[in-house]
Amino acid sequence: MESPRSMPAAGWRPLSDAPVPPTGLQQLWQPTLPSVTGISLIVKWAFYGFVFSLFFEYPLRATLPVEIPTFTGCLFLVVALLHADVCFAWPPPPAWKWLAIYLGLWVIMAMYSEHPYGGKGLLPATVTCSLLMAQILLLFWVAYNLLGFEEIATATLWVLVAGSVSLRVFALLHLVSSFWFNGRLYIMGQNPNFMAHHLSVGLVALIGLITVRKGVGRWPLILLTPCAAVLLYTIVQSGSRGGAMAVAVGLLAVAFQGGSLGQQVKAVLVSVLAGGFLYWAIERSPAMTRRYERTFSDSDMAGREDLFPNAWKMFLEKPVLGWGPIDNWDELGRRAPLRRADHPEGEREPHNAILDVLTATGLTGAIPVFIALALCTTAAWRARSGPRGVLPLAMVAVVVVVNMGGSFLMVSKLDWIAMAYAAASGRRFGNELPWAAVARPEQKQGRDEAPSPSAPFADPGRRQGKPSAVIGPKQTLHQHGEPT
Repeated sequence: MESPRSMPAAGWRPLSDAPVPPTGLQQLWQPTLPSVTGISLIVKWAFYGFVFSLFFEYPLRATLPVEIPTFTGCLFLVVALLHADVCFAWPPPPAWKWLAIYLGLWVIMAMYSEHPYGGKGLLPATVTCSLLMAQILLLFWVAYNLLGFEEIATATLWVLVAGSVSLRVFALLHLVSSFWFNGRLYIMGQNPNFMAHHLSVGLVALIGLITVRKGVGRWPLILLTPCAAVLLYTIVQSGSRGGAMAVAVGLLAVAFQGGSLGQQVKAVLVSVLAGGFLYWAIERSPAMTRRYERTFSDSDMAGREDLFPNAWKMFLEKPVLGWGPIDNWDELGRRAPLRRADHPEGEREPHNAILDVLTATGLTGAIPVFIALALCTTAAWRARSGPRGVLPLAMVAVVVVVNMGGSFLMVSKLDWIAMAYAAASGRRFGNELPWAAVARPEQKQGRDEAPSPSAPFADPGRRQGKPSAVIGPKQTLHQHGEPT
């Protein structure tokens, strides 16, 4: 046995690529994640099917008691148990822990709600939202682990594009219901703002595949161009000002893509063309033009000009614990009354995710949510130097902007899939692994063989100036609110 004095110093990197056996705490804490080839096809395709179904929220159902994405999400979580060592690998992302804290606070406060029903659902709104957030918490965890694999992450982006385009194509083919009301397009009975919210995420994923990802040939690029036009025009047809603004912010983020000069020119050119088409489509849409004119001339934000100041006053009156889940809707409905058929008690949402959290749980619940969002944003920022470029940051920007005009965040599965992609990108290509000095070789590889480069969460850089020893693996409830 070698004496401690003869052993290599910490941070020493061997000249060969052979991994150094882990010792001490490194052996205790080093996670083992197999390569993507070890994940069953049924797990991957169940995940893809779930992601595809996210765009088909709120169908006009007569027999199914839950929304399609809720059903497919539950089915996927059951299938994920087939590879629990990968899908539920510990530790979960840092943001997950803060979301779990928020869910615990939300449930405890909801137990004392004076108006638990809020709407026309079969179950009280407090129960429905609690179950939804619990499901989202699990989906965020599993998606984070799966999206660390580059193959799965790339396929997921394509599924996002396919799902968003399919929604409009199915409507054109009369495979799903669609109608126009007040100049706005409704598909499958979805809130137009919610539909534009989802389509904007799919559109930014499409633009990212064109500009950020390498290896997109000429013919795929030709086929993707009409898909981008369809999504842009559908967002304009929805009449959602927030959706159009989210797309503009996402395009602006993509335009600052790094890489070679050719990549930068390509990103700027595609973003300018997409932004120009968006502006042209808005100019040709009477409903959208009228809504913007009312906003700029009369400060008309479809009722938000009353909701925002009243919600802020509510927060200032109870800044620590808030008014309680669902009770905040009831109180806001009293201060800015507007009765609707789907809200018979007159409750109203703040139509802003930040104000919704602040009025429901106060700073006690808002701080964990803000920390979770900050962690995902930081991971997306750190991933800019990796092969995923600015795409994770652009998707985070879209989610944040669109939730400034809607209370979707805490019950939107797609939002947290996007956040999981951002968190996984930062973990995969950033310097976030405190124990990554030494990697444990996988069972399928020899002890002298380097870990698979396709394994997730490899640490390609250095941490605190010390080189690594080896690079190793390591809603339904309130979204149906006023369609403003």
